[in-house]
Amino acid sequence: MAEWELTVQSEDGGFAGGHIASNGSRRGVAFDTGQILQGLVAIYRETGKETFLRAAERAGKWLALHLPEEGAWRDTLPNQQQARPRAYNARTSWALLELAEVTKSEQYRAAGQRSLAWVLSCQLSNGWFRENSFEVGRPALTHTIAYVLEGLIESWSYLQEPRLLEATVLGAEELRKQFERRGGLPATFAENWESSDRYSCVTGCARSNSREKRDFGMQRET
Repeated sequence: MAEWELTVQSEDGGFAGGHIASNGSRRGVAFDTGQILQGLVAIYRETGKETFLRAAERAGKWLALHLPEEGAWRDTLPNQQQARPRAYNARTSWALLELAEVTKSEQYRAAGQRSLAWVLSCQLSNGWFRENSFEVGRPALTHTIAYVLEGLIESWSYLQEPRLLEATVLGAEELRKQFERRGGLPATFAENWESSDRYSCVTGCARSNSREKRDFGMQRET
């Protein structure tokens, strides 16, 4: 599967989202590129094959090059026209930090830190994140809320920056309160943690559970 991924990487190093052509002709998407970058780093660690590391570095350079100064990638999702920033790219920052650890490159680490600073600026005092939905004006899915928390806590394991841990705990604690009060998690939450949903997002519930169960005091395993 990792070898197939190499066949759809664009010449500039990015990876497209949604349905893609076999020649990698569609525009790269930061989130998808970050997800694949994590896989490439993992398979390189497993196999030691330089081919995967070279592809990972190309993806990392694409991400660093396309990261605006304010630290927010602007992705255009399939079937959408508007490019906009998304807080759940905290997971993309995490991917860059993994690449930085393997390559010892400050370029990837600095880009990841800049992106994380922007994500932290999106968090409200109640733990909810702005710019964290798939569509403009829609409440955030527990799916994307958990994406942010996952990206922040895993990035903290590399950087040990207190703000990353504090932001993760703030968001996770509110999810815990909502679960205990409601007896479950609705699919979406608006900025005041309000929701009228009568259904749940299975992916979001699974991801929220895996993040909340983590021992926040645990150092990253080597």
